[in-house]
Amino acid sequence: MKHENLYLAVNPFLLQAYAQDTTFTIEGKTVNNEGLPIADIYVINPRTLEKYVTCEDGIFSIEVSPTDELVFSHISYLRVSIPVYNLLLNPLVSLKSKNVEIPEIVV
Repeated sequence: MKHENLYLAVNPFLLQAYAQDTTFTIEGKTVNNEGLPIADIYVINPRTLEKYVTCEDGIFSIEVSPTDELVFSHISYLRVSIPVYNLLLNPLVSLKSKNVEIPEIVV
C-alpha cells in the first residue's frame, strides 16, 4: 500500500513534465470589439520567446505546449495573456482598444 501512495504523489509531476515536452501548433484569430480582424498583433510565447505577427485577416499560428500562455500585444490594444487550454476551447481572441491620446503639437 505504501508504494501506491508514493506513486500517486509522484504521478502529477510526471504528467506535468510530459505535457511541457509535448508541443503542437495552435491557430486562432484576433478580433476587435466589433468582431473585425486585427492585423499586426504580436502573439508571444514567453516560455520559448517565439513570436508571430498577425496578418490583415487576424489569423495567428504558433508552436506551444499545453501548459503555455500566449501574450497578445499591440500599441492600440490592451495586452492580454491567455492560457493555451482556453485557446483550444475558443480560438477567437477579442482585444479591447485602449484610448491613446496624442498630445497636440503647436509649431
